[in-house]
Amino acid sequence: MNPPRTPCASSVMRRCAREWLVPAVRVGPILLALWTGGARADTTVHACFDERSDSPDLRRSAKGEWQGAMHELVHQAFSRAGLKLIAHPLPWGRCQKQVEEFSGKAGQAELFFPASLSDERKRLFLASVPLQVKQNGVWYLRSRLGELPAMSRITDLNRYQLCGRLNHNHQWLRQHGLNVRDLGAPSLASALAKLELGRCDMALASREEVVDAETAGLLPANEDRRFMPYPQHGLVAHYLLWSRGAARAEAKLARVNAALAALRADGTAAAIFRRHGVSAQPLPVKLPAEAVR
Repeated sequence: MNPPRTPCASSVMRRCAREWLVPAVRVGPILLALWTGGARADTTVHACFDERSDSPDLRRSAKGEWQGAMHELVHQAFSRAGLKLIAHPLPWGRCQKQVEEFSGKAGQAELFFPASLSDERKRLFLASVPLQVKQNGVWYLRSRLGELPAMSRITDLNRYQLCGRLNHNHQWLRQHGLNVRDLGAPSLASALAKLELGRCDMALASREEVVDAETAGLLPANEDRRFMPYPQHGLVAHYLLWSRGAARAEAKLARVNAALAALRADGTAAAIFRRHGVSAQPLPVKLPAEAVR
């Protein structure tokens, strides 16, 4: 019995080689490209942030490019972690919803920043180590309310009409009995404008974001404005919040956390904050309990 014929066991060897080898040569690079492309995709992370941000943390330059302390710090952390970060400015509510509903679609954001925590956010997202800590509270006008004495309870603020920003974290305030009816301001500047127009008695914002924005010329200075920390809950920490459904989210977050710790340890984080005129505390080693929501 004759042995079985191999694909090229014919008298037309050159033609056979063309029929079998040439496709293999063509397919090889395609398979390689697919493999390496998958590897690159696994190290590329899409994030989003508030497109209405108007502070030294995150803002547009005169050329329309995004910059700021948070922008630089987070990008440096991802670079040190061996990950490529692509950050998209989006309406803040849509940004958070996109991460909450992350499905792996190309270009979809799997994390957002900077953001404070709430019970709901702890359930939905993985939180990084803290990026910064700010003193949170309310701003009011001395000409309208006088010099207010310190308050002992956060519910004392219910005597006043409060205004806050759209889609910001106000859940913890409600849990502590604070009633904020006006949460429609799209930006910090808009919230302060409502205050100065008399549409509310107090605007919800941290001390640092207003002072730093004034110093940077992003907000007009107003000597009539006064700041009061929230009674009992004056500090707030900000984090990267990552979708629990993203591929290898915990492993990537661990790498980013290590990079953030290294940036703090070698003084890079503090230098970034100074360069952008941010007075918040960068990457604290240990947070007071009240700063962790």
